[in-house]
Formats: sequence, C-alpha cells, structure tokens
Amino acid sequence: SLLWQESVVTTKTPIKNAIERLNKVGIKIALVLDDNQVLLGTISDGDFRRGMLRGLTLADPVEDIMNRNPRTVRENASRIEILDLMDNTKILQIPVVNEQNQVIGMHLWDEISAQTKHSNVMVIMAGVRLPIV
Repeated sequence: SLLWQESVVTTKTPIKNAIERLNKVGIKIALVLDDNQVLLGTISDGDFRRGMLRGLTLADPVEDIMNRNPRTVRENASRIEILDLMDNTKILQIPVVNEQNQVIGMHLWDEISAQTKHSNVMVIMAGVRLPIV
C-alpha cells in the first residue's frame, strides 16, 4: 500500500494539518520525515490526544507531540515477525525502513493479517460408496 506516502509530514507541520491528513488517508498514523525521507518519528491518535491534554493547540508543530522512537521493521522482515510485533505491541501500522532509516513502505494490520486467507483451497471428497437399494 502506498497510502503511507500521503501521511508524511515534517517536524514543522501544524498539528491541525497532520490531523486533516490522517482523516483523509485513514491509516491512523502520520510519519514525520526529513528532506531525505529519514524517519524522525510517528504520530498516532493517542499522541494527538496527549498533546491536547498538555495544552498544545492545533497550530503547534507536530514535533511537539511525535513519538521519536517508533517501532519499525526492515524490508526483509518475515510476515510472522511483523505479525508477532504487531500482536505484542498492539501497533497496527509499522513503517518499513532501510539501513539509512529512510521509509520505504508501511505494513498495515488489515493488509498483512488478511494474507492468511489462501486462494488455493481444495476440497477432497472421500468416502465409502454405498450400494443403491
């Protein structure tokens, strides 16, 4: 999914703009990147709420509320590792980063958990043939 690209903000983006972007995209996480696509932090609904409770306004920059140590995975992480991480941390969106910590993708729970449905289902019908009376 490339939706994550629409959730990108900078440290100076006003909180209001980040909220509007999240509402539009619908993935429940904003990514704070620098000019080189390096991940500086993430912002979730909870980060917005905590910021408001601390007295921040919608005009304040997102750097005041962002999580500076977000969970991430590398592109070679296995599906099982990602599902385990999501399950253990209750985080439903995990950015994928390269060795330079640049964001190259995003794993979303809805997408990665849905892959367990197999399209190659077979039904083997076996039984005893009964005589017709």
